[in-house]
Amino acid sequence: NYHKVMDQMEQVVTHCPHLANRMRTVLKYLVY
Repeated sequence: NYHKVMDQMEQVVTHCPHLANRMRTVLKYLVY
């Protein structure tokens, strides 16, 4: 499942980097 999420993240990065950065920050809080 984690890999699937990463694939979706990459797609989001290509479409809207701003939103991707925000999601990445949220994921950091969830992971750590």
